[in-house]
Amino acid sequence: RTRGTSSAALQQFVEAQRLNPESAQGYLFEADARAAAGDIAGAQEALRRGLVALPAHPLLTTALARLGGVP
Repeated sequence: RTRGTSSAALQQFVEAQRLNPESAQGYLFEADARAAAGDIAGAQEALRRGLVALPAHPLLTTALARLGGVP
């Protein structure tokens, strides 16, 4: 995967969050992409943004805990 593809994917995930902030998927996909690229802090931030929109969402909370973060 090239850097441009990763950047384009991240932009799509952020756009999905903007269009449908009540869906956890955009935040989860962004977090997965950032974690796969080694950006754990960025992944945690994406999940925390998701938790602002969807407080106590179980998938977001679990994903954040797996990355060593706290809500």
